[in-house]
Amino acid sequence: MRITAIAAALLLGALGTAQAATHEFTTHATPVHALLGDGFTVTPWKDGAPAPGHKVYRGSHGLGVTHAWDLLPYKIDSLFGSEGLRISFHETVRLDRITLAHFGQDILGRDEADLWLDDVHAGVLDSRDGSVFEIGREVDSFAIGASWSAQVDGLSADGFKLRSFETSPIDVAPVPVPAAAPLLLAGLGALGWMRRRR
Repeated sequence: MRITAIAAALLLGALGTAQAATHEFTTHATPVHALLGDGFTVTPWKDGAPAPGHKVYRGSHGLGVTHAWDLLPYKIDSLFGSEGLRISFHETVRLDRITLAHFGQDILGRDEADLWLDDVHAGVLDSRDGSVFEIGREVDSFAIGASWSAQVDGLSADGFKLRSFETSPIDVAPVPVPAAAPLLLAGLGALGWMRRRR
């Protein structure tokens, strides 16, 4: 019987499953050129391209962008070009939601942010819709940037932070147990039973 139990445990053993994860940025850290997280990397962008002179800033309200001549330091802003952050995942994930901080706190109380999924512009997020945005897409990367378009409030001086994002693993179809596995278990069980009878 022990052989059967061991064989069953090996064959049908419990495999660790990946869980949904919330990546929240609410602690201070020194600005860096690339922020390495658990399964992802955050880099600064400007006008849709990597920004070598910029750094990722991490503060108590989220992630922002900073550089030497920044008039709105520590936020993702659109003064003198559209700043942004690009998050690259080490493997494909489902991006469930994005939460922004200080979103809609400009002079008119309205902001907009450009969203890119896998380097394709996916739309504009409007602060009138809140600060939490449901995404629900499988991605290898996403980017969030201050919109230069001024299409929501007529201003191009948006400023906000990326507070958090949530991901979950991609659902993978279960691998079927080969037809030979039950026969193997039956054979091992029969051998164990015969050995026990002797």
